[in-house]
Amino acid sequence: MLYIIKWNFQRLICAALLTALTVTTAYAVTVEKKRPQTNPVPVFEVNCDRDFPPFEFVKNGLPAGFTVELIQALAKEANFNVHIVPGPGAEIRRNLGQGKTDLLLGLSENQARDFSTNLVLCHSLVFHDLFIPANSAFTTLKSLRNKRIGVQQGDIMHEYLLREGITRRIVTVRDARELLRKLSAPEIDAALMVRFQGLYLLRQLHISNIQAAGMILEPQRFAFAVPQGNRALLKRLNHGLTLLKYNGHFNAIYEKLFGLYYEHNVWKNSRLFLIILLILILLLLVSSIWTISLRNEVERQTQELRQIIDLVPHLIFVMDLKGQFIIANATVAKMFGKRVQDIMGKQPADLNPQVHAHVLFSPPDETTLKLGQAVSIPESNVVLPDGSIRILQIAKIPFRLATPKKKAVLTVAVDITDLKSAESALWESFRFNQEIISNAGEGIIVYDRSLHYVVWNRFMEKITGLPAEAVLGRQARELFPHLQEQGIVQLLERALRGETCRSGEVKFRVPSNNRSGWVSGTYVPHHNTAGEIIGVIGVIHDVSARKHLEAQLQQSQKMEAIGHLTGSIAHDFNNLLTPILGYADFSLMQLPPESKLRSQIQAIQDAAERAAALTKQLLAFSLKQVLNLNIVNLNTEIEGFRPMLKSLLGETIEINLSLDSKLEKIKADASQIHQILLNLAINARDAMPRGGKLTFKTSRSTITETQTNRQSGVPVGDYVQLSVTDTGTGMSAEIMSRIFEPFFTTKQPGHGTGLGLATVYGIVKQHGGFIFPASQPGQGTTFTLFFPPAPDVLISGKNSVEQNPLTESPPQGNETILLVEDEDSVRGLACEILTSHGYTVLAANNVSQALALCEQHGHMIRLLLTDVIMPGMNGKQLFALLKRKHPHLQVLYMSGYPEDIIVHEGILEENTRLLSKPFGVQSFLKIVHETLHSNLPEKPDVQTAQTEVTHENRS
Repeated sequence: MLYIIKWNFQRLICAALLTALTVTTAYAVTVEKKRPQTNPVPVFEVNCDRDFPPFEFVKNGLPAGFTVELIQALAKEANFNVHIVPGPGAEIRRNLGQGKTDLLLGLSENQARDFSTNLVLCHSLVFHDLFIPANSAFTTLKSLRNKRIGVQQGDIMHEYLLREGITRRIVTVRDARELLRKLSAPEIDAALMVRFQGLYLLRQLHISNIQAAGMILEPQRFAFAVPQGNRALLKRLNHGLTLLKYNGHFNAIYEKLFGLYYEHNVWKNSRLFLIILLILILLLLVSSIWTISLRNEVERQTQELRQIIDLVPHLIFVMDLKGQFIIANATVAKMFGKRVQDIMGKQPADLNPQVHAHVLFSPPDETTLKLGQAVSIPESNVVLPDGSIRILQIAKIPFRLATPKKKAVLTVAVDITDLKSAESALWESFRFNQEIISNAGEGIIVYDRSLHYVVWNRFMEKITGLPAEAVLGRQARELFPHLQEQGIVQLLERALRGETCRSGEVKFRVPSNNRSGWVSGTYVPHHNTAGEIIGVIGVIHDVSARKHLEAQLQQSQKMEAIGHLTGSIAHDFNNLLTPILGYADFSLMQLPPESKLRSQIQAIQDAAERAAALTKQLLAFSLKQVLNLNIVNLNTEIEGFRPMLKSLLGETIEINLSLDSKLEKIKADASQIHQILLNLAINARDAMPRGGKLTFKTSRSTITETQTNRQSGVPVGDYVQLSVTDTGTGMSAEIMSRIFEPFFTTKQPGHGTGLGLATVYGIVKQHGGFIFPASQPGQGTTFTLFFPPAPDVLISGKNSVEQNPLTESPPQGNETILLVEDEDSVRGLACEILTSHGYTVLAANNVSQALALCEQHGHMIRLLLTDVIMPGMNGKQLFALLKRKHPHLQVLYMSGYPEDIIVHEGILEENTRLLSKPFGVQSFLKIVHETLHSNLPEKPDVQTAQTEVTHENRS
């Protein structure tokens, strides 16, 4: 009982002292207010956020909210006027940083780092809370892992979610109202926003299906801010804010705006509290004696508890509202280099000025106590008295002392410096791995167990054209439906069961942009640290370039095979045409002009000549025709051929020339260039039945290493380029793949042989050039030709013989000719023609017979008339062998087509005479006569004559 009386007496004395202090302070304030003002009342430009309720917002066109009412009350108390201008948050903060305004009503500590400002005393605590649907199962942030969480654009919660690694499915919205509407829909699973703002808007928007989870995240002290250096205004605001807190106006404004959001459980349950209090008093009276007996035991246990607290390596202390230590463990005392008893009742500033201003030791404000919940500060740097910097994780908990009964705050601070260093190293390792993944030369994909994309590196963005943000979080089946048909989804499901799977080369297509290509992939299970399969890792190889090259190779091999086939066909056909054309010509020469057979034989001769022309086209395609090469100006050939093209194409087709005046010359057969122009023009005419435009363009072109792949293997170097473009019907990809094949045509029967483009292809290739078509249905066609520029030295080969019949009488002769031909019909024709015109013919059907005849009659033989290629030894080798013994011997070669021994890349060796099959009687006799009477020296290759041919070719 004496203890209770003593305790009540102490309370009485304290109350009296407090009353005296209150009266004295009130008097001082009253005197201050009544003191006459000699200076004019200043007016300050004030900015506030126009959309941050209930702190700052615009209502009925006027600024309103807690900070607005607070600054108005403070201006009245401190004797100044304010002009409040609302605006967007980012703009008014820039105004403050640039000194365009005197005062900003609300700026957090986090924001203050980015501006040159001074903060007034804190007027409120702003923190974020988790908003979830009513009766939601998501009560903690961990339960929201990989869920859709909404935040406002630019809010610190975006950075917080990324830092904590809670989810990557972050939805950013324009403002808080839109965020609450999306959560109410619900289009998202949860939202992170300022607690008071969210609660205020829920009432304003009449949303009842959302609740606050009651979490305190990223608390920030919220204060007035002035430009750095304006100490006079800073002092005036601090003084006015102190007066408002003292006279109760601050609490009234705070309760008006924020009191609605607190649970006053104490006052709601006051009756129960009184009942409990009475029961406790009765119990106290009854147990007073027992309490005294237990006091010693309590003191002993308190001492043990004290020892336990001192052994804890973390900072644990309790401070009152004045910022004085009430309880502190040995770790706190060690920080200041003191004993525990030496810091009790003192403020941190009294012990060490370096740390007293830190948030760790700041006295708790009333907001923290009213919340009645712990406030967590995840990270805060503190400079210790020894100069070292440590990172602390701080928790402040409202605390009420039993003796004396007053409010305080319990603070627990954990040193996480080493943990943050480990996290930083882990984060650097993660960033290093991410850099490798992002810049890998292969596609890297990671799926979760539901086959949603969680990793999509830059290589995949490049080959598909889809950015990561358009892919992550979506399922493979949703983005690429064809993966199911190609078996890729089945491979992924097998990988989820623990298998390593590899796909063949499959073609992909992106529906959204129609991009396509070829890839192959390897899929392996993705394990967590516990060894559980949590997804699939896919490594994707882009094989599109190789597939493209394979297609080009196949096309090239196909064209080469067709070329060999057509060359062989033309060669055999020429052997068949030679006796037909020759005997027809021979017969016409022997028939009288009035003979009725002349017209019939003439018809045979015309048909044979048309067939011979057809074989020339086949030889052009198979690169086996003889070329008469000269230095040619492509521009000149095009301009000179234009009149013929104009008459050929008609009036409905306009011919345009775009010729490079500085174009280099090429080494070419001018007649073959005309053949190219003619065939391309006819092809274009047929593609433009209603008329159009045909453009010939020349230019210089340089193929680089990068371009050679795009130009289907054109070697690096300089080229003369010819482009022929029409505005016709165009072609599909399927048709373009076959246009150079002989006898392939899309025209109606009787309207084309299918040899026009095949001939162009052969001529271009024989000139060492390249040709590429480009076309789409309905968009015309362009043929682009590349020719190598001509060297400085002019090369001209006039090796072939005109096949036109002669009008004069065929020449006669009396020389002896050794004829070597393995084709009986050709050999018989040649013998008959020669013997009928005075020549002596020694005929042999192979090399052995020829050598035997030469051995017997060598001194008589003036001319060797031989086929180019024969079994056992070719004609050139035979001539070289005979020339050693008979230097006077001349040679005339015959062939259905010139081969590599006589023709090198389609060009006859210099001073070599060739009789091309089929041939007419007069042209045959003329070249025989010219060869016999020629003074051109022959220089046979003796070494070649000794070389045996191990394979047999048919001439």
